[in-house]
Amino acid sequence: MVDPEPSPFGDSPMAAPQDAFAQQRRMAIRFTASGSEYFRIWIVNLLLTVLTLSLYYPWAKVRPHPVRGRHRAARDAATV
Repeated sequence: MVDPEPSPFGDSPMAAPQDAFAQQRRMAIRFTASGSEYFRIWIVNLLLTVLTLSLYYPWAKVRPHPVRGRHRAARDAATV
């Protein structure tokens, strides 16, 4: 029986190199949208989805995405 070649990533084939974890930065994420803004989008999406017999669902699924993008900010945790 031939021994397999040792993995450069440790014992487990799924283990990541230690350097990858050392290079990660911690980010602080702040979200500033209001609940009423999301509720308004959700209720309109629900009504249009029911009225169109779920034909509006694909549009309803992506409609909140711009709101999430506008109201999300990320900074280095060291600067927060």
